[in-house]
Amino acid sequence: MIEKVAGTVTRSICVFAFAATTLLLLYWFTDPTKLPPFLLIKANTAFSLLLSSISLWCLRKGPSRTGYFFSAIVALIGTLTLFQYFFKIDFGIDQILVSDVINEESLMYPGRMSPIAALCLSLVGGALLLIDFKFTKKNYYIASFFLIPVLLLSFLAIVGYAYGVTSFYTFGPYIRIALPSSIILGAISIGIICARPSNGPFSIFLSPGIGGVMARRFLPPVVVLPVVLGWLRLEGQRLGYLDVYLGVAVLVVTFTVLFCFIIGFQAKNLNALNAEKEKTRLRFESIFERSPTAFALIRASDYKFIDVNASWVKQFGYSKAEVIGKTGAEFGWYQNFEDHQRLHQEFSRTLNVQGYEVRIRTKSGQPRTVSSNMSLIEIDREQFILGALQDVTDLRESEEKFRQLADSMPQIVWTANAIGRIDYANARWYEFTGFDRNIDIDDTREQIFHPDDLNRFRSMWSRAVETGQPYQAEYRFKNKMGGYSWFLSRALPVKNEQGQVVRWFGTCTDIDIQKKNEIDLAEAIFSRDEFISIASHELKTPITSLKLQLQMLQRSINVEKNKTPTAEKLATSLEITSRQSRRLEGLVEELLDVTRARSGKLKFHYEDFDLSELVSEVVERLRHQIHEAKINLRLELTPDIVGHWDRTRLDQVIVNLVINSIKYAPGKPVTIKTKAHGETVYFSIRDEGPGIPKEKQHIIFQRFERVTDSDSISGLGLGLFLAKQIIDGHRGEIRVESEIGRGTLFSVSLPRNSEHAEKVE
Repeated sequence: MIEKVAGTVTRSICVFAFAATTLLLLYWFTDPTKLPPFLLIKANTAFSLLLSSISLWCLRKGPSRTGYFFSAIVALIGTLTLFQYFFKIDFGIDQILVSDVINEESLMYPGRMSPIAALCLSLVGGALLLIDFKFTKKNYYIASFFLIPVLLLSFLAIVGYAYGVTSFYTFGPYIRIALPSSIILGAISIGIICARPSNGPFSIFLSPGIGGVMARRFLPPVVVLPVVLGWLRLEGQRLGYLDVYLGVAVLVVTFTVLFCFIIGFQAKNLNALNAEKEKTRLRFESIFERSPTAFALIRASDYKFIDVNASWVKQFGYSKAEVIGKTGAEFGWYQNFEDHQRLHQEFSRTLNVQGYEVRIRTKSGQPRTVSSNMSLIEIDREQFILGALQDVTDLRESEEKFRQLADSMPQIVWTANAIGRIDYANARWYEFTGFDRNIDIDDTREQIFHPDDLNRFRSMWSRAVETGQPYQAEYRFKNKMGGYSWFLSRALPVKNEQGQVVRWFGTCTDIDIQKKNEIDLAEAIFSRDEFISIASHELKTPITSLKLQLQMLQRSINVEKNKTPTAEKLATSLEITSRQSRRLEGLVEELLDVTRARSGKLKFHYEDFDLSELVSEVVERLRHQIHEAKINLRLELTPDIVGHWDRTRLDQVIVNLVINSIKYAPGKPVTIKTKAHGETVYFSIRDEGPGIPKEKQHIIFQRFERVTDSDSISGLGLGLFLAKQIIDGHRGEIRVESEIGRGTLFSVSLPRNSEHAEKVE
C-alpha cells in the first residue's frame, strides 16, 4: 500500500514539474517580461528542472538508460555553473538557449542561474544517477544524502519568500534563487525519495511500521504549522494588531494547544493501530500454532529457525527448544545437504518456492520426503521465510509402485492435470517414441501425432477437458523409426468430492494390426464389389451374344418353316457362338486359375519348346485382332530359344500381354522381343500407348486391379495377376516400366529350366 501511494506521489510530482517548467520556458521564448520578478527563473534552470522531471519519470519503476542520461546532463549543467562561479570563467552555457534580456546590463552574469540553484541541480542530478547503484547497500544512502541539502535549501528559500527574509534565498547583491525553482527542486527531491521508499534515511517516513505511521502523521503539522503561525504573527505585527510581546505569547500558546491536540489525536490513532496490529499478530499466532500443516518461521538472512508450530513438532519429533536459533544443518534435520542448498538457491532467485521437494531426517533418524512451500514475509522491518511443509513420503512411495506397475504394462499409460496438460507417461511411451525421459511430454504433440489427426485430437481432448466427460478416440502415433501406428486412446476423469476434475488417467492401446486388418477388409470388400460388377458385365457380354445368335437361328427357322437355313448363315452364327463360348470359357478359366493361385494349386506341366516359336504362334493367332486395332507390330525374335517350361501357361502370359497392348495402344507401334543370355531367357513387349501412372505401377499385378478404370475397356483385372503368378511359378520375374504419354514396357525373365531352377533375380 505504501509503495502504491509513493508511486502515485512520484508520478504527480513528475507531471507538475514538467508542466511548470514547460510553461516557464515558453515565457522565455515569447515574452519573459510578463512574469513577476519572483516567478522568473533562468532558462538554464527551467531546462535543467524539465530534464530532471523526465529523468525521474523514466527511473520511477527501475533502472533506465534514458533516465540516467538526462540526470547526467542535469548534474553536468549544475557542476559547470558552479565551476564558472568559483574559477571566474565562462563556458558560454549561460545563454545557450535564449538571451537574458531582463536587466541584462545590471546583472553580473546574464543568464546564469544562482549558485544555490546550481548546487541543488548538481545534487539532484547526482541523486538520480545513484538511485539504483547497487555496489553495496550504502550506495542507496549516498543518493538520499544528496537530497538533504536540496530539501533544506529549498525550504529556506520558500520560508524566506514567505517572511520576506532575502538572506534565505540570495547569494550576493544580485544573485538569488527564484521561488518556482525552490518549489520544483523540493518537489523533485520528494519524488526521488518516493520512487525508492525503502532505501536511505528517509525510509523511516515511508515504512509500514508504527514508527513510519507516526512520522507520516507528525511531519505535515510539524513542518507546516510553525511556518503558518509565524507568518500570521508577523502579519499581525505589521498591521498593528499585535505588539512584540503579545505576538510571542500568542504564538507560544497557539503552538502549545495545537501540539497537545495533535499529540493526543495521534496517540489515539496509534493506540488503535497498535491494537489492530496486536490483534493481527494474535490471529497469525493462532493460525500458525493450530494449523494441521507443519509451519516453520525462518530468518531470511541466515536460515535459522525462529519458531515452529505444534504440527511441525509432531511430524518431525524435534522440540522447539532443539531447533529455535539453529539452522537445519545444526540440529541434524538435513538428510541430503545438497537438496537444501538447491532449495535455498531457488528461493534466493525467486523469493517464492512452491512444491519443492527435499529429503529430511526426523529426530528418530527416519528419512522422509517433504514438499516445501516458502514465502518471504516482513515483520518489524526484518525479513523472514514462512515455510509450509507437507510430508509426501507415502504419496511418493505409492506413486513409485504405480510407476512400476504402469511400466510393466504393454499399453501406454499416461496422466494429465485438471486442465488437460499431460505430465506423466510410462516406459512404453518412451520405448515407442524414442524420446528422452527429461522431455516435456505435453510439448511433443506435433512431433507424435499424424498431421491429419492432430487438429481432431486437439478438438476432442479440449471438449473432454471442458465437459469432464470420458474421452475415447483413435489416432496415428509416430514411432522412433519414423512410421505411424494406430492407437486407441481412452481417458477417465478423476473427480474430488465436489465433482471437480482434479486429474485424468489414460491409456493408449496399440490397434495397428486390427486397424490395418479393418482397412484390408474394407479394401477387399470394395475389390469384391468392384469385381462382381466387372465380372457380371464381362460374363453377361458373351452370354448375351450367344442368346442373340440362338434367337436369330430360332427366328430364321420360324420364318422359313419349309426351308433349311443356308450354310453360310449357319457358319457365321456358329462362328460367333463358338467365339463367345471360348471367351466365356476363358473368363471362367481365369477365375479358376485365380482360385488355384490363391490356394497354391496352380499346376505346371513342363516340356521343352522354343519360346520364339510360341510368340510367333500367339501373334499369328491374334493377327485378326492386331489388324483390327491397326497396330504396327514389330517382332525381334532370337531363334532357337529352347527351354523347359509349361507351354500352356506361358502362352497364357504372352496372350495377356499382347491383348493388353491391343486394348490400351490401338493404332500405336508395338515391339515384341526375345533373347537369351546364358541360362536366362528374356521376353518383352513395348507399346507407345498412354502409359501407366507411377502410383498404379506397383499394384497392377494384384487381383482385380486394372490399368484404367474406364468401362470402355473390357477385362476382370485378373490377367496381369495370373501372369505374375505363372512367371513366379516358373521362378522368373516380370517387371513393368512406364511413363505417362511415352508407353509401357513389360519384361519377363525366365531360367531355361524352370522346373529345377532357383528364382531369377
